[in-house]
Amino acid sequence: MTQPPNDTNPLTSLDFSLASGTFNNLEFNLFGVNDGGRAFFTAIDNGGQTFTFGGPTGFALGSGSNFFGFQGILGQSIASFSIDITPGSIQNVQQIRLDEVRQVSAVPEPGTWAMMLVGFGAIGVGMRRRRRIGQTMLQAS
Repeated sequence: MTQPPNDTNPLTSLDFSLASGTFNNLEFNLFGVNDGGRAFFTAIDNGGQTFTFGGPTGFALGSGSNFFGFQGILGQSIASFSIDITPGSIQNVQQIRLDEVRQVSAVPEPGTWAMMLVGFGAIGVGMRRRRRIGQTMLQAS
């Protein structure tokens, strides 16, 4: 088990990923950064392409709350996301939100629904007509 961050065991990096699947939104709050820390973020999309944020100097972090939010990168899903703090460390990370990407089945268009209903109606009329023809033949015998 990993020790929680404290003065002798500072949190200087953190990785986000799902056991299976990808996510398209990530929000978190880096709290209590000391020593004038700067944040560097790295995301890897579902195709394996790496994106870095923060440039050569990183994002300056304050000693209180530091909220960050990332959405799908260039329309891709995020497979993993890394945070590196240097110099300094984070006291804790709060309010972590990941939105898992789920496969959504397509919804038929109205024209498709109409054609399907007409088809069911035609089948119903055909079955009813066949039943009437069969009953008429029995009565004639």
